[in-house]
Order: sequence, then C-alpha cells, then structure tokens
Amino acid sequence: MSKTIFYLLLCFFCILSISWKNFTQVTKPIEDRLYYLKIAKGEQHEVISPFSKRVAHPLFAAAFSQIFKGDLRKSFQVISLLSLIVFLLAITLLYRRFQIAPPLILFTVSPYLVQIFYDYYMHDLFYGALLALFLVLFSRSILSSFIFIPLLFIVRESTLLVSLVLFFVLLREKKYRDILIILGATAIGIVLSNFFAHAGLPNRYGFSEIFYMGSKIIYNTSLNFFGIELWNSSMNSCTPKVIFNLPFLVGKINQIGYCAWHPINSLITLVQWLTIFGLLPSLLLKIKSRLSVVDSHKTIIYFCLIYGFLSFVLGPMIGPGGFRLTGYGWPCFWVAILALQKTISWPFFILNLFLTWVPPLTYYFLGWTHLAIWVVFCIAVITHLVFWLRVKNEF
Repeated sequence: MSKTIFYLLLCFFCILSISWKNFTQVTKPIEDRLYYLKIAKGEQHEVISPFSKRVAHPLFAAAFSQIFKGDLRKSFQVISLLSLIVFLLAITLLYRRFQIAPPLILFTVSPYLVQIFYDYYMHDLFYGALLALFLVLFSRSILSSFIFIPLLFIVRESTLLVSLVLFFVLLREKKYRDILIILGATAIGIVLSNFFAHAGLPNRYGFSEIFYMGSKIIYNTSLNFFGIELWNSSMNSCTPKVIFNLPFLVGKINQIGYCAWHPINSLITLVQWLTIFGLLPSLLLKIKSRLSVVDSHKTIIYFCLIYGFLSFVLGPMIGPGGFRLTGYGWPCFWVAILALQKTISWPFFILNLFLTWVPPLTYYFLGWTHLAIWVVFCIAVITHLVFWLRVKNEF
C-alpha cells in the first residue's frame, strides 16, 4: 500500500511541477474556452451549439466561484486540480483491481496529461476524471455507475461513443439486463444535453445536429489527414482559393470551397499517433493475442480497449485539436494494455518516456517549424523500430 501511495504522489507532483508555470500564468481565454466561461457566468443564451450542451464543467466552476467571491479563473483552476487528483486516484484503484504493478502509473506523466491539466478552462481532465470514476464503479457494479453516463453527456456529447461501445461489449457477452440500464442512462443523457442546448443558440451554420456532426467530421478529416482546409460562406477563418456556388441554400451556406493545402498536417497527425502514448500502440500490436485469454474483468478491459482505441484513431476526425482529442484514448493505453501486460521492464518504460517527451522538447528548442516536426517524426519512427527489433522481447 505504501508503495502505491509513493508512486501516486510522485506522479501527482511530477505533473504539478512540470505544468506549474503554465497553470499559474494568467491568460485570456480564447476560442472554445470563451464559451465555457460564458456558461459559468450565466450567459448561456450567447453560446452556440454544441458548446451549449457542455454545461457540467462550467456549472461546477460557477458553484466554486461562490467560495472565491466570483473569481472564475480560480474556480476553474481548483476544478482542474481536483480532477487531476481524482483521475490519478481512480487510475490507481483500477490498477489495484486489475493487479497492475503500481510503478506503471508513471506512464501518465506525459505531455498530454500535463497539457489538459494546465488548460483548465477546457473540460478534458474533468471528463477524464469522471470517466475514470465510472470505470472504477463499472468494474464493481453497473448499477452504481448508472448516474455517471448522464453526467458525462452534459460534459461532452461524444459520450455517445462510450454508450455504443458498452452496448456492443455487453451484447457480445449477452448481458441484456445491463444493456437496458445503459440504454436508459444514455436516453437520460441525450435528453439532458438537448435540454441545456435549448438555452443557447443554434450552431453557426444553421444545420441540424446530425448534419453538423457529419460536416465537422468531413472538415477535420480533410484538414488533419489530407491537409486540405475546406471553406464555406459562414466561415471567416481563411481566404478561399476556389469557390463553388451551391444550387440551393444548405443551412446558412450558399458557397463552398477550399483555402489551402497544408501537407504538413498529415505528418502532424502521424506524429501525434506515434508519440502521444509513446510505444504503447506498438505494444498493443504485440500483445493482441492475449485478448483471447482475458477472463476476470473482461467486460471492462474490452470496453477500455475498444473505446480507447477508437478515440485514439478518431481524435483527428472529431476536432482540429487532434492532440487533445487523440488523448481520449488513454483507457486503452493506460488501463487495458497494462492490465493485459501486468508488468513492464524499465528499458521499455525509459524508452517510452523518452518518446512521449520528444515533441515538446524539440518544439521548445527548434520552435513550431516544419523542420522540428520532421525531426520528431524521424525520432519516433526510429524509436518504434528499436522497440520491434531490440526491446520487444524484454518488456
């Protein structure tokens, strides 16, 4: 027990010390963060969809602001700090549940967790803490975790992926009673998120919610995978090079086109996949055969594996912040893989730690340049090759 507490505290203080400068720096919230700040201020009528659905995190901040006499910045910071503590505690409980060696929690000392900790206006760490708690409760009893699904829906609408994966995992195991519980919780979550959305504004394009999500996936897939920046007449983020007139109005859009081709974006996406969880994606390929022998806790391990992997792959398709969204794959890499592997050698851990920190260190010294991105890509490829050729039998 003392060993577990030691590694938990070590992990916490490492993340806190690395991110402290950014965490305490006063910055003006921009882009999505402005919408969450408006919700916390009670100005939801000025917030567009889908941001108007994501009320849980800013409403918690509004509640905490009563303690700090209206200082919302401090409220968001406290929530981020509490979320980090809850997240690490929940991960520790999962490790004890699955008999994962306590030192492996040090895998979470990564640029991803550092970033979502100090970016406190965003809900990513708050969502991660709730999801980790959900996994702890779900590993014991599905009924006790029922309340978390509606709550997760009003933090982020992509919780639908959580429900879908749970549905198919439970269907595979013929747990029909549990499926009904999940469907009920999902229905409540969708109703709640739509209820809060009515207090805000429609999305900026005048689309239906389903059409908006589809167009968002097309835009981000085009940008992050192919480097093509699409444009429509309701956007002012870039100057289009080619414009096509639509024969009829689609929402508020009467023209579409594209602004530019950024081939470096494809490389950035590859770099994110190769580095955000270090060598763990390669380890997944190595140990995939062990899935057939999963017995105890197989439902939760299968869920973490499938949900995490889908989040990892789909992250660049869901939003322009590919790094942040790709990191939602942590249940696969920080829980499921380690539950299957149980122990990791120190050479593997050190190589993994090196790889995860190569991008921020390279960008710090070389700047956010094409050269730096290529350097990171080459180092990442070489590191994965070293694992496959030299270290794979020693992990």
